[in-house]
Amino acid sequence: MKTRRKLKQVERRPGHKATEHPLYRIWKDMRHRCHTPTHKFYYNYGGRGVTVCQAWRDSFWQFLADVGERPHPKATLDRVDNSRGYEPGNMRWATWSEQQRNTRSNRRSEWQGETLTAAEWAERFGVTYHQFWGRLRHYKYDMAKTVASVEKLKKAS
Repeated sequence: MKTRRKLKQVERRPGHKATEHPLYRIWKDMRHRCHTPTHKFYYNYGGRGVTVCQAWRDSFWQFLADVGERPHPKATLDRVDNSRGYEPGNMRWATWSEQQRNTRSNRRSEWQGETLTAAEWAERFGVTYHQFWGRLRHYKYDMAKTVASVEKLKKAS
């Protein structure tokens, strides 16, 4: 109890209410997704064992000191390794597209020693996601045949 009181006193700096900070809601929602079983997305976070480190659970200001201010208005917080929790060293500010490429549902393919998502491979070869993914999924091509096919497609256009 004493520790909790000390943390609350630190957070009550004059003129700096945590609840008025633009990142407060992000912090609050992060904690609830991971530690409140009645939260509608708990099954994707706390239910899978994803937690918020104790220092961040106890203090918004510590969370803010570790992640920093949002670099631009559309930046979102992203866990680098989705199997780990919200903790220093596992968080970054990302764009929406970066975050979409870092989900559990993404299928990654390896080719010539490099592993990327279908969207990243499509971007690399200068074709659309659907052109690339269609060859892997619908035609059931292996990576070598998919790469050869999209390279041929790109040359033809």
